[in-house]
Amino acid sequence: RPGNLRELLVLGTSQPELLKLFTTAALGSVHTNRDGNQRFACIGGGGGLRNLLYGMSDLGFGSKSQWHFIIVSR
Repeated sequence: RPGNLRELLVLGTSQPELLKLFTTAALGSVHTNRDGNQRFACIGGGGGLRNLLYGMSDLGFGSKSQWHFIIVSR
């Protein structure tokens, strides 16, 4: 199943260097705002930095992006 926000934060705490390399998303934490846009929790990486944010579902999926997704076994 897709990982959620809590699992994303646990990964960020236990593997901080991993999440500096690329953006990792938790699609199990999707939120729909009043405008109908869906957002999900992600920790953005790149340049040795990490940022926790709620990303738009259509952001950054271009050819230059390196996204990873949390998958949790049941």
